[in-house]
Amino acid sequence: MTTKIKATIEHGLYGCDTGCCGHRIKVGDHATFDFYHPYGEDSKVWAERQAKKFAAENGIDPESIEMDWLNSVVCDD
Repeated sequence: MTTKIKATIEHGLYGCDTGCCGHRIKVGDHATFDFYHPYGEDSKVWAERQAKKFAAENGIDPESIEMDWLNSVVCDD
């Protein structure tokens, strides 16, 4: 059985001086900022795909990802 790793994604600004926004992705102890938005795509599908992609880039099995929807906020505009 694969151990599940919590993933969250939340909308936020990138730096106080830029005014640019995007999403913080956190998978286990790894985190990044991504300027993308779902733009009309189902936000949960988009968020899970982004988290799994980020996990794979960091050597984490994407199938071990379990989205923490209670602590995630996705903005699609």
